[in-house]
Amino acid sequence: MKNKFKILLFLFLLFCSEYISAQKVATDSLAIDTVTIGNTKEFEYTNKKSTKKENIHWDSHIRLRHELWDNQEDLNDTLDDLFSFFRLKVYLGAGFQINENMEIYARVVNESRYYGYKGTGDTITTDQTYRPQRNYFELVIGQLYFKWKNVAELPLTLTVGRQNLHNQGFGNQWLIGDGTPLDGSKTFYYNALRINYQFKNKSTIDAVGLVSFAEDPIVIFSEIEKTVTNITDEQGAWLWFKHKLNNKIPYSAFYIYKHENGGGGFHRTKESNIHTLGLHIKPESKNYWLDGQITAQGGNYGNVSRTGFGTMIYGGYQYKEDTWSVKAGPWFMYLTGDNPETENFEAFNNLFGGYPNDDELYLNTWAAESGTSMWTNISLYGAYVEYMPTPKFNIRFWYHLMQTNQLESGNFFGQGKSRGQMIMLKAMGEFGEKLKAYYMFQYLWTGDYYFTGADNAILSRINLEWYF
Repeated sequence: MKNKFKILLFLFLLFCSEYISAQKVATDSLAIDTVTIGNTKEFEYTNKKSTKKENIHWDSHIRLRHELWDNQEDLNDTLDDLFSFFRLKVYLGAGFQINENMEIYARVVNESRYYGYKGTGDTITTDQTYRPQRNYFELVIGQLYFKWKNVAELPLTLTVGRQNLHNQGFGNQWLIGDGTPLDGSKTFYYNALRINYQFKNKSTIDAVGLVSFAEDPIVIFSEIEKTVTNITDEQGAWLWFKHKLNNKIPYSAFYIYKHENGGGGFHRTKESNIHTLGLHIKPESKNYWLDGQITAQGGNYGNVSRTGFGTMIYGGYQYKEDTWSVKAGPWFMYLTGDNPETENFEAFNNLFGGYPNDDELYLNTWAAESGTSMWTNISLYGAYVEYMPTPKFNIRFWYHLMQTNQLESGNFFGQGKSRGQMIMLKAMGEFGEKLKAYYMFQYLWTGDYYFTGADNAILSRINLEWYF
């Protein structure tokens, strides 16, 4: 591991030095998440429309998906685990502008499932949490917050309440992603207080505090007894500083704290405190770019000390014209696993992370290892090609070669370290101002890390979104 880290750090610094000397560097935005790789589970688009009263606006959205899953979590063809179903999601949102600087916003959401073929069990959850079928009706509060800009005539913005943070420039959803992972992509919210301050040199700092619940405590209406949103109750906070080095290279330095109450199964059984320090750097020249995050963790897991290390790095070549572009290159991810030969707990914790790059299929195979949407214990070597023939269409192909760092015990696991290989193809398009669509196909070839005879897995999705 030490040699891998030294090589990785050397390449990382080498890239940085090349970009510092580049003559033409993108400086149009302080945000380092402007050139995104993932973050396309939804289009993250808000179609605000004003009423006759200029202080009221509303936005609305309907999403229809068809999904086909095969062996997505159990990797076993002998089980009846084929699922073919539609997901219908509707949200209605409205904002009230109290004055030039103050706004109240609310959004209500429903998502239901309609099965064409349904296997013997819903494979997306585990017995340690709750096994919903999700073909029920419920109405939940997706967002409800108060936002105040220019507080005390300072460049300070305060946002308090139920709010989305996964698309707010906190590192491409790697550590700050879905605040409600167990309800799928129905909601993403955090119950949070966010304070943003912009300095005169256009650097910014965000301070965020939050509380999350395993079950939503304020459901408007539901046909089921409880609405499960998380593995355990959680509390957390972070400081996120953004700046540009030499006014050319955007970077973020951050500290994240998370407390897990425990009792959630897998790596969430014990009460835990996690401290994470990290750096995110994203230099870009005309034809080359790099997007790298590196983090170290400490704290405790029950009565033992915990440590962890994680990094995710993309890079490559890009060619842009006025109406089309192409991008290609390698990417790498390393997350520590728990070493059973030590007393400490070394598994990396993805904190409030989501699904970077839409890699849902291989993350879902980890449900038996770490829990739904929680992941660790991997060395991933990949490559990608992305082609945008017009500004409104995009085609992506991704390849993954995956290894594990530590073996796991149990019937689901084997004695090898190969997690297998996976490909992802995704085509996205916008049709007019209101209709957006994509098709995504993922295929996983299993390795000897899993039990003998583990079968390959498939995820296929058609996604339509209409904004009105």
